[in-house]
Amino acid sequence: MDKQFNVIDLFSGCGGLSYGFQQAEYRISVALDNWDFALKTLKYNHSGVDIICDSISNVNPLNIKNEYNIDVIIGGPPCQGFSIAGKRIINDERNKLYKEFVKYVAVIRPKIFLMENVPNLASMGNGVILESILSDFNKIGYKLNWKILKASDYGVPQNRRRFFLIGTQNKIFDFNALSIYKTKEITSKEAISDLPEGDIKPEDGYPIHPLSEYQVEMRKESLGIYNHITTKHTEKTISIIKMVPDGVITKIYRYIFKKREMLILHGQG
Repeated sequence: MDKQFNVIDLFSGCGGLSYGFQQAEYRISVALDNWDFALKTLKYNHSGVDIICDSISNVNPLNIKNEYNIDVIIGGPPCQGFSIAGKRIINDERNKLYKEFVKYVAVIRPKIFLMENVPNLASMGNGVILESILSDFNKIGYKLNWKILKASDYGVPQNRRRFFLIGTQNKIFDFNALSIYKTKEITSKEAISDLPEGDIKPEDGYPIHPLSEYQVEMRKESLGIYNHITTKHTEKTISIIKMVPDGVITKIYRYIFKKREMLILHGQG
């Protein structure tokens, strides 16, 4: 990369999105969130980042624009109001944080922005919500493209799906370009089969040799296993868990979500 682009991470939390951009050699200049403990974690892992611990609505984006030469805005704004259907859904009071994200893009005018959210965002309200979001960003002159990506396609041992919206000032971003980063799926066994059955402290190191290429990679620059406290299930609980087919829990959650959305559509939520 000829120029190291400057990034502001809105609703940064502990810096998950920041970490990916940092790996791609972007400079994380500013992180904004109102959760102090999460920001302490971000600061520990991202040296040189200016931390702003405050509500986004209390911070003037014009001040950010004047103080930093921001090229990229990233973030996953909370969108609790997006589950209520109707033409005015985007104006729901609970979506004011999403509106703040739009305002930051409008004021700072980054070369590119990335907004991340739940995959259901694309289908809620029969598409009315997504249509409203795209309209908001189109009005301020951004060319848009979106896609639902699955973490397991990119080397993460988790079937986690997330909605990504990318806006640019010029050429529309082509999600097909990400195909070069796709990897084979990593199974849960490949990921965690080296973890011991009992509790362990970081200073104990790794009691088991790595059993897969993934584990070898994950151990690089790691001094030990952190936060490994195991649950001691009874034999009865273990036998019940074994009877649950793969994917059942996911289907249950999808059913509950759909049921809730239908209740809201009919004014019962």
